[in-house]
Amino acid sequence: MTTFKKLFPLVMVAFIFSCETNDNAISGAVTYYDKTINKAVEGEGADVYLFKSIVVMQNQPTSYLKKTTVGASGYYSLSALQAGPYYVYCEKLDSSGNILGLAGTSTLVTGNETRVLNITLK
Repeated sequence: MTTFKKLFPLVMVAFIFSCETNDNAISGAVTYYDKTINKAVEGEGADVYLFKSIVVMQNQPTSYLKKTTVGASGYYSLSALQAGPYYVYCEKLDSSGNILGLAGTSTLVTGNETRVLNITLK
C-alpha cells in the first residue's frame, strides 16, 4: 500500500497532462502585393513561424516552436498545438534573401479547434 501512496501523485500528474489537448491547429491563406505585376498574389514559398509570444520572437528570433512553408495553393497549417496564446510571424523573401513582405499577429487557440488566421504580407 505504501508503494501506491508514493506513486499516486505521479499517476495523477501524468493523467492531468494527458488530458491537455494538442489537437489544435492554426491555418490560413497568405497573400502579398507583388509590385512587379501590381496585384495581390498567393504567398507561395513564404515561411510561417510559430512563437509563444511576440516578446519571444523579438528577443529570440531563432527560438520558434514550429515553422512551415506556404504551399502552392497559398495556404499554411501549423498543427498538434497545445491550447494557449501564440504569435504567428510570416515573411516572404526573394531569391537574393530580400524581404518582399512580412506580417505577424497574435492569436489564442483553445481546446480542439482550428484557428483560421489569414495573413496579408506588407
